[in-house]
Amino acid sequence: MRRPLVRLAVGGVPVHVVPVHVVPDPDAGARWVARAIREVVEARRARGQDTVLGLLTGATPVPVYRELVRLHREERFSFRDVTTFNLDEYLGVPPESPESYHRFMRVHLFDHVDLDPARTHLPDGSLPDEALADHCAAFEARIREAGGIDLQLLGLGRSGHVGFNEPGSAVDSRMRPVGLDPRTRLDAAPGFGGLHRVPQRALTLGVGTILEARRVILMAWGGAKAAIVARALTEPRGSALPATFLRDHPEVAFVVDAAAAAEFPGAPAPAGDPLPPATEEEEVHLLAEDGGVRIERIVSRGHASPPGFWYDQAEHEWVMVLRGRARLEVAEEAAGSAARPRGGSGGETIRVVEMAAGDHILLPAHRRHRVAWTDPEQETVWLAVFYR
Repeated sequence: MRRPLVRLAVGGVPVHVVPVHVVPDPDAGARWVARAIREVVEARRARGQDTVLGLLTGATPVPVYRELVRLHREERFSFRDVTTFNLDEYLGVPPESPESYHRFMRVHLFDHVDLDPARTHLPDGSLPDEALADHCAAFEARIREAGGIDLQLLGLGRSGHVGFNEPGSAVDSRMRPVGLDPRTRLDAAPGFGGLHRVPQRALTLGVGTILEARRVILMAWGGAKAAIVARALTEPRGSALPATFLRDHPEVAFVVDAAAAAEFPGAPAPAGDPLPPATEEEEVHLLAEDGGVRIERIVSRGHASPPGFWYDQAEHEWVMVLRGRARLEVAEEAAGSAARPRGGSGGETIRVVEMAAGDHILLPAHRRHRVAWTDPEQETVWLAVFYR
């Protein structure tokens, strides 16, 4: 599941590979993330090591926690050697409040798995202002004493925040009290019974604290997140959009559903036929984009284009198979040696292209094509370069 990250030079500027895993829906994303969590925990357990997870709250992680509870109940996945630290909490909300993140975690995860309550850590939003500095310093100290966070889960707010690091947060910021962006409060209003009841401030781990985690997974579901996902992946890094800082992390991955990926430039809708729904058998990783050139790494596991679907994009595409085997069908006006007529399309014929590792093909703009088959027994890895 984990892919090595590399550096490319685009326009002379080094660029990190940011794996972007596009899944059909939140439930598929939850299975992906839960599987990643399980792999980390079980790998460390096999080495005799405990695991430290960084957790979050809100609507985004609910399907993930539901899947983790299922894994615990049905597949005996244990949390006995797991320690957790939560990202944030509203100020002025006591732990026993229905709106508190303490209660959220109990309802959705803690009360349903074998996680030792003494190993769960959440910020205390009920403290007076004069106690907050010491509380934040002590919380970060506990993270260090636990050995640091092995895997940090994140959501993505419409303001671009991670945790409650709103626009203006510095890359080296630490745990602290913060004011909440109006968009963040508006999104939280339904859970509080109205905007007037949403706190103005919160406690949050800082961007710098988050970036110290050994591995980071950011999740985003739904069309309301499409614009901010695209901005987080493409805008210049800076405090105006704190999520952009994640791209400097050597082990970060974005897991987004098809709706949240709709405006992501690594997966544009082609001119002509719409893109088929994403599947769990295909992952698209944007490697780099600059000056009208986009480079993608595509991993297929038995994936094929849906029946009747044809790509018809406005860009040229050069594609090479790096590993595995595949079969393409390419529509052409003149028949080739391996061509066969395409029913109902006049003189257009279909050329069948068998590809193995090292084979490559250039597909001109608007050259209709589809993936007829990829090897179901092994991953097929493609390198695709799109340009105009």
